[in-house]
Amino acid sequence: MASARNPELKLWFSPRACSFVPHVALCEAGLKAELILAEVGAKEFKSLNPKGRVPVLAIGDDIITEMSAVLTGISSLAPEAHLSWTKLIGDYSRIRVAELFVYHCPCAIIRERLENREIHK
Repeated sequence: MASARNPELKLWFSPRACSFVPHVALCEAGLKAELILAEVGAKEFKSLNPKGRVPVLAIGDDIITEMSAVLTGISSLAPEAHLSWTKLIGDYSRIRVAELFVYHCPCAIIRERLENREIHK
C-alpha cells in the first residue's frame, strides 16, 4: 500500500527507448512501480506530458518528466541504493554520473529522429 514514505510509483515507458534507464534504476533501487506502455501520440498521454516523450514517472500525484529529473526522483526515494551523484565522493565522480544521467535522453531523441526519417521514397 502506498504511503508518504512509500508512494505509489508509475513509469510510462516505450519499448527500445530511453525509458529503459529509469526502469533499471527502479530495479536497482528495489522500488516497485506500475509499468505503463505509453501511447505517445494519444491525448491521454499528452495530458501527462505535453512534450509527448517518455519517460514519465508518477510519484504519488506528482508527475515528473525529463530523464535527469526522473532519475533524481528515483534516487531520492532510495538513498541507500547510492544512485544519486550527490552522495559520491569527489567532484569528478559526481560529474561522470551526471554525464551518464543526462546522456540518455538526447541520444534517444536523435536516434528516434533518424529512425523515422524516410531515406527511400
